[in-house]
Amino acid sequence: MGTGLKKDDYITDCSDIDDIIAFRSDGSYSIAKVSDKHFFGKDIIYVGIWRKGDERTTYNLVYWDGAGKKAMAKRFNATGLIREKVYNMAKEHPKTKVLYFSANPNGEAEKVNIYLSASANARLKQFDYDFAKLAIKGKTAGGNQITKYNVRKVDLKEKGGSTLGGVNIWWDDITGRLNGDEKGSYLGEFNGEDQVLVIYKEGSYELTNYELINRFEPNEVYHIQKFFADLPIQCVHYDGKGKHYFVKRFLIETATQNKKFQFISEEKGSKLIELALAEPMLIELTTENKKKEVSSEELNITEFIEIKGWKAIGNRLTADKVKKIKLLSEKYGEPEVIEEEKLEVKPSSDDPNSGSTNTEPEKLDKPDTTEPKQSGDNPQMGLF
Repeated sequence: MGTGLKKDDYITDCSDIDDIIAFRSDGSYSIAKVSDKHFFGKDIIYVGIWRKGDERTTYNLVYWDGAGKKAMAKRFNATGLIREKVYNMAKEHPKTKVLYFSANPNGEAEKVNIYLSASANARLKQFDYDFAKLAIKGKTAGGNQITKYNVRKVDLKEKGGSTLGGVNIWWDDITGRLNGDEKGSYLGEFNGEDQVLVIYKEGSYELTNYELINRFEPNEVYHIQKFFADLPIQCVHYDGKGKHYFVKRFLIETATQNKKFQFISEEKGSKLIELALAEPMLIELTTENKKKEVSSEELNITEFIEIKGWKAIGNRLTADKVKKIKLLSEKYGEPEVIEEEKLEVKPSSDDPNSGSTNTEPEKLDKPDTTEPKQSGDNPQMGLF
């Protein structure tokens, strides 16, 4: 992996001060500083940005314990790592192998399907497993036993929500990066599929996720905040082609992330004059009529025009010459800072420290037919 591999697959944006973490199918992983080129080893199953002290990014794992001859599940954080040192998610053994792996930036816990081999002496050869039952432990923990029978494959059944609660996000208007260190403007508490709305001075908007790797050029940003689908954008803009001022109110109807959508005219000379998300949007409009008479009035843009499509040009503000437009009302409103609570996940009934587990399927009196020959030695990996 590296920043200088022009012909290979794109992974993610990064900076030269970031560290990269790579996980391998044998259960080993390591970190290294971002560079032009770095060799992490063979059979890579996941690569991402690693941040020191990050206790929210949670890795969910199902692996075959080669030493104990059983399938195990664990959830862990990879904090306090040393560059170039090799760590292991599972007990190091030639027959240990990863059956399923996922990286979750906000502690999400999904359900997976467990498929046993055809020769397994069990009544049920397919069952699901919920990671939400597991407590998040340290990187050296062995995990909880799922079954002692051979596992053919593990795949995703359904995505889950965060088990950590929401995360407070700020935007640093100096570096342009999202952060959780209370630097810059507070954007709000984010959970699950929440998104960030970025409005640019050029008259476009963009939706993104709230991963801390995201950066937005401060000189180009007009406003940034948490996205609410039912919150209309209200603006006054100038059309460079018609040479007139227009007002519009619209809801964001697009769902594509990391793509800019122009909501004012793209003609030369067009520009965004004022924008507000708080209602009502009040402006002071100063105009000059044909008789050279100058007058000022207060307009309520929220009542001036109904909500229209985001591609609409809107309604013409006035037929007179515009001398000045001044926003009188609040622009955006301030989100309430929510103190993050650390949620304690109770150990499940299959935790080794809480007694015996009953996760395994019921054993039959007589064994099933022998397992058909599988193609290849590696199990099918889950989504990651």
